[in-house]
Amino acid sequence: MTKEGRADIKVPLLGRGHLMNVVCASAVALEMGVDLGTIVPRIAELKPASRRAAVLRLPKGVTIIDDSYNSSPSALKRSLDVVARSWAARRIGVIGEMLELGSLSVDLHRDCGRVAAQSKLAKLFTIGGDPARQLGDAAIDAGLPRAAVAHFDNSNEAAPLIAEQVTSGDVVLVKGSRGTRTDVVVERLMAVFG
Repeated sequence: MTKEGRADIKVPLLGRGHLMNVVCASAVALEMGVDLGTIVPRIAELKPASRRAAVLRLPKGVTIIDDSYNSSPSALKRSLDVVARSWAARRIGVIGEMLELGSLSVDLHRDCGRVAAQSKLAKLFTIGGDPARQLGDAAIDAGLPRAAVAHFDNSNEAAPLIAEQVTSGDVVLVKGSRGTRTDVVVERLMAVFG
């Protein structure tokens, strides 16, 4: 409901973060004199940028949320919220290390690990250095079964082993800083399940 009237919108992007962006952008557009009749259809045409929360529904029954372009603690938490709310036989998180966090890196990764433990994940795979390993350890400390968590030093090592554990009906979140190359995992899943 706005001073210009009321309109129902459909936001074709995942998560509350995108919804907040759309609401804010719409408010600015209305303030600048753009009418609802212009705003609403533009929202319906939105598409995610490559590797930024792009939903890939593969022919063999696996859904990938490809968010492998980059990551930060707040963005990862929002992505985990999306996965927790998804319908799936199983929810799987493939989380690459978040780079460039400085001296707070381990604490921020551990905080995200605690959130991951509450995100209804059946499996959690971490990729990268010690901060990524700490994320997995924190998830275990917060209640995720140890058997559900695995760590890999790099995405090339991880990709084939993760693909072996994914099955039809799974929703797989793949997210990490660009330097961890979690896109390699996405490519492998697409080759196996596409």
